[in-house]
Amino acid sequence: DRLFSPEDMFNFFERYPGPKKLLLNQGIHATAEIGGLADLPWNHIWNEAIEWLNHYLKGTAGLQLDVLVDVQLRSDKSVREKFYEWPSKRIASLDFEMGPRGVLGLHGSLLPPAASARAETGGRLVNESISFSRKSGFNAGFPIIGEALQVFVDSRIASNLLFASKQHAIWYYTPLARKTRICGTPVLSLDFTPSASTWQLVAYLWAVNWADEGTLISHGTVSCWNCTAGERITREIQLRTLCEDVSGGLGLGLDLFSELYQPANTDGNLKMTFHYSTAFGLKVPEVLIGSDTSSEFAIVV
Repeated sequence: DRLFSPEDMFNFFERYPGPKKLLLNQGIHATAEIGGLADLPWNHIWNEAIEWLNHYLKGTAGLQLDVLVDVQLRSDKSVREKFYEWPSKRIASLDFEMGPRGVLGLHGSLLPPAASARAETGGRLVNESISFSRKSGFNAGFPIIGEALQVFVDSRIASNLLFASKQHAIWYYTPLARKTRICGTPVLSLDFTPSASTWQLVAYLWAVNWADEGTLISHGTVSCWNCTAGERITREIQLRTLCEDVSGGLGLGLDLFSELYQPANTDGNLKMTFHYSTAFGLKVPEVLIGSDTSSEFAIVV
């Protein structure tokens, strides 16, 4: 659901102890399910809901009780990932730590933890800063309209990362050796120092092609209205849950403003300094296609 936060439902689902089944469909609010009101036979969510009610209220058979989580793939909506347990053994975590921008200063790196750039430089940890601007070069789309275009006309939100502001934004990149299916909730951990007591950080996750064009696949934000200016802190952001095939490369961007979120501070003097430490990293859930680590069936078409 591109209007609400599916990651919150995952958190609830994991804690709820009673009979349960989670269906995640591409759409905005009720648009994915509304066809069921007209009794259209191909509405997957509606059909599953009817089977659930028939099973628990009428005692009829037919409900796939062994399928616990059912997620529609964004890049091919005819495909559904079906998981027989949650958390699933068929999902591994791709773990990265951030490395600073190189000599050319184009972008930083998403590095395996063992290869991260935590080396001391001149007796101090490497830091990098960005400042506030309403125009950073990163695009998350126009509120509501951008989300609707993604769903109804498949108009993806993209940013040309080569032209992103180096003063007001920073992005990190890693190439992918093969097509990777990301399914779940990416988690970003941050280690930074704000220059003001009120601030906001916006994170963007992209599929990045050879021309450094980033197609938005997830995003998230964190804000504070009563922090201590100049105090180093850590935070965690759960980015929006997704299920999508990604090729080429993976990118993560950070800036201090997006039209999608109400900002806490729009002062042009607002600055954020990032510290390259073990607390500055990204975890991305990858589906192990064809893995025999569990008895789960990998893909249903």
